[in-house]
Amino acid sequence: MTKRLLAVPFSTVLMLLAACETQQRADLATNSTIYEGRPYVAREPGDRAIYVLPVADGRSAVEPAAGQDGFPVAYDGDARWDRPVDAMVAEVLQRELIDSGVFSRLLDEPDRCELILRPTLTSFVTGAMEVDTGGRSLAEIGLRIEIFGPQEATGQRPLLHDQVYGDRQMSSPALLPPSSYLMAGRALRMTMAQALAALDKNGVARSLPSPLAPERLLQLGIPATPAAPATPASPAK
Repeated sequence: MTKRLLAVPFSTVLMLLAACETQQRADLATNSTIYEGRPYVAREPGDRAIYVLPVADGRSAVEPAAGQDGFPVAYDGDARWDRPVDAMVAEVLQRELIDSGVFSRLLDEPDRCELILRPTLTSFVTGAMEVDTGGRSLAEIGLRIEIFGPQEATGQRPLLHDQVYGDRQMSSPALLPPSSYLMAGRALRMTMAQALAALDKNGVARSLPSPLAPERLLQLGIPATPAAPATPASPAK
C-alpha cells in the first residue's frame, strides 16, 4: 500500500515553529523573549515633561507584495498577536521613554506648559519567505514621532519635531529560521533606539538654554553667577 503524505506549505511550518519557540504570550510589551529591552540612556537627563498620546494606526490599507525577489511571502496579520499592535507598541514606547531619561517624566494628562508626543504607526509587517534553501523570517516596523511644544496664546502648539523611524529585519535562509515574532522584536528595538537617540541629540527634551550644573559652567569658563555690573563712581565734589 502506498501512503500519501500531506503537503503543508513551508510558511505554515514556520508559523507552527514560531508558536513553539515563544511559549509565552505573543506580546511585544510583556514577553522578554520577543522584545529584549536594552534601554537607551540619555547623554544628559531631559528637564522637560511630556504627555504621550495613544499610538495611532497610520498604516496603508494596500496589501504588501505577495513576493520578494521572485520568492513567495506569507504575511502573518495582526490577529496572530495576543493584543492589538498599536497597544503593544504604545506600552513599549512609554516604557522606553521612562527608562531612557530623555524626558524628565511622563504626564498623565496634557499640560499647556509642557510637550505632547503624537506617535503614529506607519508600518508593521511580519511574515515568512520561502526560498530554495528553506525559509526566511521577516519584519518591518515604522513609527512616526511628532512632538508639539507648549501651548501658545493662540491655543495652538508649535511642531518641534516630525520624523519617521523604522527598521527592517530578515533572517538568513535556513531550514529552521527564527520566528517572525523575534524579527518583530528586533525591528521594534532598533526603531526605539533610533527615535530616542534622535530626540536626545536634537535637544527637544531640554529647555533652552540647556541647564548645566555650576561645576560644568565653571569647567566651560562661564561664571556660575553672573558678575554684578560695576557701580559708577560718584563724581568728585
